[in-house]
Amino acid sequence: GYACRLKLFLVATDSDYPCRWNLHDELRGYVNRIAYISAACRLTPAQEFRLLTMIDSQDLMLSNRVNYLTAVMEKRDTREIVYPQRPTIGPQYDAVVDKTALTAPGDSFFSKFT
Repeated sequence: GYACRLKLFLVATDSDYPCRWNLHDELRGYVNRIAYISAACRLTPAQEFRLLTMIDSQDLMLSNRVNYLTAVMEKRDTREIVYPQRPTIGPQYDAVVDKTALTAPGDSFFSKFT
């Protein structure tokens, strides 16, 4: 899977052999599924860091992974994590204030039909 292709990518990079895989997509898939990759197939932190520094990405997941690997290799306890910007919620939810449950029973719209 992803780990094997990334290891082949490293070998191909060292030998000037062109690889046709999209490195960003391969790294994203690897990081997403790292819990399911066996220890024997996983990249070392140095290999993973080298691959991650080959791409210029604004992907928060990959930049956080770089921060994590930097902390691991420097033997630090903490490292900065970047969170995505919180989405703004417009007036689409509860745009109409419905107070019919709070009005007196005789004042409701349906009381005129009884």
